[in-house]
Amino acid sequence: MSGKLAWRSRLRRASLVIVALASSPAARAETVWQWFAPCPPTEVATVTARFRGSIVYSAEVPACPLPREAIPAEEPQRVLAFGFRGRADRFGPELRALGVREIRGNIWRAGGESWGMLFGVSFESEKRILVNTLVVADARHGGRSEVANGLVVSVSPVHRR
Repeated sequence: MSGKLAWRSRLRRASLVIVALASSPAARAETVWQWFAPCPPTEVATVTARFRGSIVYSAEVPACPLPREAIPAEEPQRVLAFGFRGRADRFGPELRALGVREIRGNIWRAGGESWGMLFGVSFESEKRILVNTLVVADARHGGRSEVANGLVVSVSPVHRR
């Protein structure tokens, strides 16, 4: 089996184990961090995107620990969406020909853990995904990731409004 196929096989097995563990009674009762409903509006985290040092998006979102089983399903999933103009080659030199474009950003809660949250982050331009990644945010210390050259997404520690 080639290295790539072996890696995919291990990833599939790990995914099945994670799904099985997450559906166990103990996992459903585990307290994890959540955003928005049903969190009170007094405890918030600030999600910020900066491009070349300038804030292109910032929002306070309610955040709180809840039992996993108490977290309501979001249909559709809540997504923080925003846009800005920038050079596409910030996402890789192969994108230089695209020049300056309107870039759309999306941030969503990808998961909750006992220590904080995982945020999915994607940027796209004209039906082309420029980057799709995760930002890890500890509830007490926050999180920060440079997702592309000069593009930083950060999440503050949870604090009182």
